[in-house]
Order: sequence, then C-alpha cells, then structure tokens
Amino acid sequence: MRKLLLLASVLILPLAACDTTANDDGEVAAPASPAFDGTERLAEADEAAEVIDAEYLRQTVAALAADEMEGRGPGSEGDRKARQYLIAQMQQLGLQPAGPGGSWEQPFDMVGITAKAPPTWTFRGPSGEAAFARQEDFMASSGVQREAAALDDAEVVFVGYGIEAPEYEWDDYKGADLDG
Repeated sequence: MRKLLLLASVLILPLAACDTTANDDGEVAAPASPAFDGTERLAEADEAAEVIDAEYLRQTVAALAADEMEGRGPGSEGDRKARQYLIAQMQQLGLQPAGPGGSWEQPFDMVGITAKAPPTWTFRGPSGEAAFARQEDFMASSGVQREAAALDDAEVVFVGYGIEAPEYEWDDYKGADLDG
C-alpha cells in the first residue's frame, strides 16, 4: 500500500501543481510555480524509487498478463477483469473516480467484425487457376458494419497492401483498373 501511495504522490503532485487560468481576454496564463520546492519533490521521487522495485513491477505485469485475463481483448471477459484490476489499484491509491456519474470508466461504442472467409479462395481466369490460403495468403475483412456482407462473382484486382502514401512515393493502386 505504501508503494502505491508513494507512486501516486510522485505522479500526481506535479500535475496538481500545474494551475492554468485564463485572463479577461481568454488567454491562458503560464502554469503557476509549484507550491513546494523542487528539493521536496526530488526527495519524494527518491523515496518512491526505493520501494518501486523489480519485484513490484513484475507482480503488476504478471497480474495483467495472467492467463485469467484471457488476453484482455477489447470487449472480452478478460478485458473486464483487467479493467476491474486497474480500478482496484486506483482505489488503493486513494484516487476518486472522474467518469460520468461518478464512475471509474468512460463508456464508448465499440464495433467488432468477425470475417468468416473460406479456408481457401480459388480464382479462375483465362490464364488458369490460382488458390490462396486464408491467413497465409489473404486476410478477409469487408469493413462493413452490418450483420453480413458478401461478394459473389466479383472481379479481383491485386493492389498489394492497398497503401496510398504520396509522401513516400508509394501507391499500390497506381496503374490498377478499378472501374466498376
């Protein structure tokens, strides 16, 4: 607990000391000088450095990387567990929630897309046939945020990674006939 409080004081006190105010013209004034001298801040940092050791960091990383966190994929049960762990750590620091309605979290909409592509795509043309394996030769993603998206009997145009980066003189679409 002492480690967490010291870490919080080292991280939060410098932020709390930065006070910005606007004058009558709406201009923001420079941050005010800290109310305490730098010697005190350095002493607190040194004290925190003494208790934040490799074992403390290992335990924190191990907790977040544990199998119980299930990879922490967005929107997963592991993600929920990781967020609860972080909330518990902030509570131990004595922090107060600042989210909407006094919550610890800021909600936002999240969209997930799971492509169900065939294991192999085979293309036939005047020159013959070519087969491509999913994950190794192609990635399938429509980018369409709907329940289903499909392509039937569509032409295929190879455009590398589909990158347009004029600042690097890179254009995977250059010379490709994309009409229709």
